[in-house]
Amino acid sequence: MQEIEFNCLVLGVLAALMGVALHWRRRRLVMVLAVVFAMSIFGLMKGVVFPSDALELLADLDLSDAVIRLVLWAGFGVAVRSAGRAWLPGPPIVVATLTGALLGELGGAAVLSAAARDRSAAARLALAAAGGGMIGRFGDPAMLLLWDRMDGGLWVLAPIGLLCVVVARPNATDLIPEEESDPVVTLIGALTAASVFVPSFGNMGVGLGTIALLWVGRSRLRGLPLWPVGWALATVPVVCILAAAGLPELAAGALEQAQYDLNDTTLTVLAAGGALASALLDGTGGSLLAAAFADRALSMSVDGWLPALAAGTAVGGLGPLIVADALGPGLFRWMLQVAVVVAVVDLVLV
Repeated sequence: MQEIEFNCLVLGVLAALMGVALHWRRRRLVMVLAVVFAMSIFGLMKGVVFPSDALELLADLDLSDAVIRLVLWAGFGVAVRSAGRAWLPGPPIVVATLTGALLGELGGAAVLSAAARDRSAAARLALAAAGGGMIGRFGDPAMLLLWDRMDGGLWVLAPIGLLCVVVARPNATDLIPEEESDPVVTLIGALTAASVFVPSFGNMGVGLGTIALLWVGRSRLRGLPLWPVGWALATVPVVCILAAAGLPELAAGALEQAQYDLNDTTLTVLAAGGALASALLDGTGGSLLAAAFADRALSMSVDGWLPALAAGTAVGGLGPLIVADALGPGLFRWMLQVAVVVAVVDLVLV
């Protein structure tokens, strides 16, 4: 085994521990930071990564703005859960889809889970919001990071997003009654959603919305779960280390050589690979890795390979369930979403 392959193998195993850390009820963030520290030390010892690599990689790939927005959405999700419940009129399945399309999967999951009747309802609503996020492009990691890499954008993923909504299938009673909602939280959420339609104001709008929600819920700040924000931040250096070590080049080269042997299953492999990356590194990290892979896979000749990768990356992220604090109740339905998307991606994208 060549040294670069060995380095990537060791770093890949360490990165996989990020996914394992998700299922620890206590000290999740401590475990995540330990993984980042171990990967950094190994990378420095092997000379495959330096502290400046992270900023340089984000700048080279033009990803800085998107990463900032994704971290801001995670912060928005934490803040909205402390502030109260927004007014969300209409059938939950429609409300969840539209909220995900407008606020993205993390923002939508946060708003919906704060208005959910219980954790099981929060899981269904969050997964439906994730499907809605594949219809919009304002807060889904895969849409933000891969949109400009495909001519005409990724509107082709809309049918797949609707399929995810159907699989999530929120119930008519999942949302709390209207009279229990907070009009101030509703107004802040609506203004934040409107701000993302102005490209030059999007990040500032999400940031100001987060600050406003923190002020509204200031009496409950001590109980805020900060680890979703830490998780979103920690995945960025992990992916930068993997990219600096050459993992995207290895993966792109291997798949370019195997695409003719894989033939009709290439799209399925790409969707499954994207889902696995997002499951281990969350949607932010998985999408960063997918973007690095896409920039290096210059010889892929299979039609629809980039949308297939984006579909798997978008559906595989556990961020909505994390922000909604409903990872346990929603895990099986999430796995069903991933299985359905990977199974039908050939039918939709060919």
